[in-house]
Amino acid sequence: MSSYDMVVENMKFSFSSVTNFITCPHQFFLTYIQAEDRSGNWYSDFGSFMHLVLEKYFGNELDIMELAQFYEENYGSNVLSPPPPYPAGIADRYYADGLKFFDDFSFDKEKYEVIHLEDSIETTYNNIKLIVKPDLVLKEKSTGIVYLVDYKTSDPFKYPSPGKKKLAEYRQQMYLYSYFINHTTDIKINKIKLWFVRLNRFEEFDYVEKDAEEVINWFYNGVLNIQVEEEFPPCDTKKNKFFCTQLCSVSQFCQYKP
Repeated sequence: MSSYDMVVENMKFSFSSVTNFITCPHQFFLTYIQAEDRSGNWYSDFGSFMHLVLEKYFGNELDIMELAQFYEENYGSNVLSPPPPYPAGIADRYYADGLKFFDDFSFDKEKYEVIHLEDSIETTYNNIKLIVKPDLVLKEKSTGIVYLVDYKTSDPFKYPSPGKKKLAEYRQQMYLYSYFINHTTDIKINKIKLWFVRLNRFEEFDYVEKDAEEVINWFYNGVLNIQVEEEFPPCDTKKNKFFCTQLCSVSQFCQYKP
């Protein structure tokens, strides 16, 4: 264990916290050990707002015909952070994509039973406390198939090489969620849907226990690395300048910020 073992020992780990450490150990240190106040960014504001609208639909607070109007009327009060300076015009494009998504929205929720909606699920694995928070778990009424659904606002298909890596990360996240839902609750995830909402595109794949176990081993080893880390060094700030300046939620506290 490290000199921060008391903090780490009581920590609830998640996919986000482990990937946070892998991306930048110092960001992890500031976020989870120093517990600095996190700030939002434009990307997270937009993503959270899209989640909010969908949560209201699947939670029966908004009808399908009300989605676009709610989006238009509440966008400005939810997406508050300034957009990044590049790519130019990104805010307008994202806004238009979101509006079109809700204008054209056609997902018939009456075919499904909503099992989980933005619920946190906490459990313990090998003495490690962890938490998962799936966006949506649906059970198809006609077949009994249970879907884990996750909303994504990115477009990993635009650039094949980095997009392939991003899709692999999304699959890791979903396998982690599915594994712990399947092993700690009465729910059994059969299939996973990644819903790329700006594109209104689904990527669907089966839950495969063997693949999920590989992700669990990756996750467990990530936690072990955190537990023995002493230095929590920064990432390569030159190589990751965009991340450091536009995406890092604790950059205002970081002495290494470029």
